[in-house]
Amino acid sequence: MHGILLKVNGPEFEAVASEGHRLSMFKTNSTTGGYTGLPHVDALNAVLPVLPKTGRRECSTVGRYLRFEWDSGSALVRCLAIEYPKYERVIPDPGDAVLKVAFDRRALLDAVNQIRPFAREADAKDLLTVRYNDRGNDNGDFRISASTADQGDVAATIQVLNQDRRPQKDIEWGLNGFYIAQILGAMPCETVTFESGVDGLRPVVFADPNADHRVVLMPVKV
Repeated sequence: MHGILLKVNGPEFEAVASEGHRLSMFKTNSTTGGYTGLPHVDALNAVLPVLPKTGRRECSTVGRYLRFEWDSGSALVRCLAIEYPKYERVIPDPGDAVLKVAFDRRALLDAVNQIRPFAREADAKDLLTVRYNDRGNDNGDFRISASTADQGDVAATIQVLNQDRRPQKDIEWGLNGFYIAQILGAMPCETVTFESGVDGLRPVVFADPNADHRVVLMPVKV
């Protein structure tokens, strides 16, 4: 999908983007009216850098276009004439999560980048094995690993900072290392939360606790 879904409904602004393996959803406040548009990502990448950081910034629909206006200029962005998939179906309900933990974002990103070269060597899918180890009443930890023919199992362990929900069991996922690195690199927060269902086959969610930004990542079989 080459477009980004933009929705404004009263005071809420929502942006959604997906390419099939992961879905990013961001919400914030809005002072404009209501509209829905699907502009091409390349067009948005050309317009958004020139928008001022302060002052008047408005967006409205003009036929199949989105009009961006600010004090010193304006721009029209053509929207794609297709219907966006029903993305709500793949977003896990936060209430269904049996595991919800917080990590140091930088430490998790460093661990992923440390193991990724071995994952690429072993598997063209850049596959990492991510295992949550339950520690009873204490915070658990995550073991990120990749298996290679020459060096065997290469792994890094990341401690959980705090834990809101615990599954009372270990859970293992197969996750794409490139996708994890991109998700963590796009979140400016110091800590990131991780949510999962009851097993390693369900979508996992990375979230910025300081903003309404959630990214759903589909696991693959290990």
